[in-house]
Amino acid sequence: MKYISHTLLLSLATLLLALAACQNGNDFGEGYTPCIDCPTPPEPSKPYIYVDSKERTEIEFQQTGGTETVLLSSNVGWEVKSQPDWISKIDPNNGTGSNSTVTVRITADANTTEVKRTGDIVFVTTDGSHTATVTCKQLGGKPEPDEYSLTISPSELSFDSDGKATDMNKFTVESKNVEWKDTCDSGWCHTVVSSDKTSITVTVDPYTGKKQREAKIKVEPTDTSLPDSLKKTVTVIQHGVGPYTNVTSEKVIELENPDQTTKDIEVVSNEQWTATFSEETYANASSWGWSISQTTPNGNGKATITISNNTTEDEHKATVIIKGTESEEIPVTITQPGINLMVSSPSIFSASGGSQVLTVDCNIDDWTSTSSDGSVCTVERDNKTLIVTCSENTTTKQRTAKVTVTARKVTKTVYVTQEPNTPTPYTNVASPTDLEINFGLATGTKEIVVDSNEEWEAQLTGDDTSWIESISPQNDSNSKTVKVTAKANDTETPHTATITIIGITSGDSTPISLTQDAIKLMVDTPEPFNSEGDETQTLKVTCNTTWKASQSDKSWCVVSPTTTQTGGGSITVSVTEKNDATTSRTAKFTVTAGKVEKTITVTQKANGPYIYISGNDIYTDGNGKKCMTLGNGKGTKPISVSTNDGPFKVSSNADWCKVPDGEVSGNTFNLVVEANDKLSKRTATITVTSKSGKATDTLTVTQKAGNIGVEEYE
Repeated sequence: MKYISHTLLLSLATLLLALAACQNGNDFGEGYTPCIDCPTPPEPSKPYIYVDSKERTEIEFQQTGGTETVLLSSNVGWEVKSQPDWISKIDPNNGTGSNSTVTVRITADANTTEVKRTGDIVFVTTDGSHTATVTCKQLGGKPEPDEYSLTISPSELSFDSDGKATDMNKFTVESKNVEWKDTCDSGWCHTVVSSDKTSITVTVDPYTGKKQREAKIKVEPTDTSLPDSLKKTVTVIQHGVGPYTNVTSEKVIELENPDQTTKDIEVVSNEQWTATFSEETYANASSWGWSISQTTPNGNGKATITISNNTTEDEHKATVIIKGTESEEIPVTITQPGINLMVSSPSIFSASGGSQVLTVDCNIDDWTSTSSDGSVCTVERDNKTLIVTCSENTTTKQRTAKVTVTARKVTKTVYVTQEPNTPTPYTNVASPTDLEINFGLATGTKEIVVDSNEEWEAQLTGDDTSWIESISPQNDSNSKTVKVTAKANDTETPHTATITIIGITSGDSTPISLTQDAIKLMVDTPEPFNSEGDETQTLKVTCNTTWKASQSDKSWCVVSPTTTQTGGGSITVSVTEKNDATTSRTAKFTVTAGKVEKTITVTQKANGPYIYISGNDIYTDGNGKKCMTLGNGKGTKPISVSTNDGPFKVSSNADWCKVPDGEVSGNTFNLVVEANDKLSKRTATITVTSKSGKATDTLTVTQKAGNIGVEEYE
């Protein structure tokens, strides 16, 4: 008790002296700084020393070195006891204490090795009784491979013939842990690197040529041991004298997912330009709901492609054509992936039931799941997995249910099987697991694996099952393999049937869908041949089997080849003689695949005024008439016309299918079609007449009935 009393008295006296000093305007000594969050100092008679309010702290330096600080508090004199040899300076490196807190600046040299390093700075009181430690860490001198980067933007610059940039005249360079250099492969192109090495300014010499020229600027690491992926190239395009149109953004666009988005195509130009889908991809892009808008029809601008959700598994790919009035076409390809949906299959559930987690791998998030029979199993989504729960099976039969996962229009089905409560007769199909068999086109045999412990039979049903040649065996017992053989399909009609595996005792019934592909044969329609003869056209043939073209029924028209071909290919049609008549003439030939036959009409223009309607959507019927079929919605349809006697006139015999009034110049006109709200299809005849009236051509337009959903088009 006596010791405690003396201590209290001494502390009280110290406090009174401090208060007196404050009242007299004095501080606690020169250089004193209050210590924030420092621990309560020990008794005045006991020395202490702390760094950052602790006996040990830690600091970290970058590879290049530098200075870091710590706060040191002590009530007695102190000094540095030890330090790493790569710590070049500690300021201050000693002090008098006096209950003061000082900022100590610690400086490290650059680390020229490839490994991290660690060392301790030990501060000690002058009487050697107490220490405080600062652990210093420093990164290694060589970064990890993933710490290197070199990027440029944009990757293409454009200049006019006078040397003026059409958009910008420099590109940015961003690098991490990479020293780089730039080189140019052409003497007319010059570069200047900014002082901070974050950009390169490009200038080009004036150019008097008519065709555009290109230069390549390479930006690459000076360290040749670094990977080639860090090497970058900027394309510099200088347009020739006269009109130009160019695309400065990517010309091959790969979208990351099937979701709705927009993509901009940056265009530099000094003329009028357009952005349209190519003829080959226009129909598909329109059916997908893709569209194009332009900021301006003249000069620099951009075309914005609006891309709707892809609802299928198929990849969507379209080509946008950027075309200046007097410049060449520039194709830009856009690819949108289809929906990728995969669902893991569950193992067989025991009769007692339980839960299993199925993995759902899908590149979109908006997918749903259903169970075909809630009494067998229920499904619940948990982020990217599916929890399938089966209740107890109290029956003596094995039971199954289908779990269907749907992502837009894509579905995947897995089958949940639960064992019976007691061993009982059962019949099931082990393969194919999706209960679907497709035979393709040719004759062939497919197998069905029956899993059973009883007698069973295979029943074949369908409107027409004559294409199934044999089923063996049609009845048996226990587990067996059933072989189903189909005849070849040589028609345009696909075949369907159902084979059902039925357990005699259990009554288990598993239907399996049988399908067979039909022949698909498509042949391009030839454009009208000129009247002079000596003209050849190549027609594309799309087919999924062998096919053969006949020779033309007219000597002036020659078809090649006329031998049997396999798969896709082409037919060469040559008109070898001049048509001296004042009217056009036609020849016909056929393309046959199995029992499928397509008749192709070849037209040679008259020796005089002519006019012809053409287009990819126009086909020729069996009577040689030009026809086109449209959906039941409203819209506008461009029609192509070729004539040597223009301008021409257009007429329609139906009010719902309108055409331009008066004469039409150029080589196209638009059909404006109203929506069909009737329950039957309707037709209109469009007639085009040349200026002199000596040449005409007609097109029969059929619009679908209005009871099958509105189909708008543009």
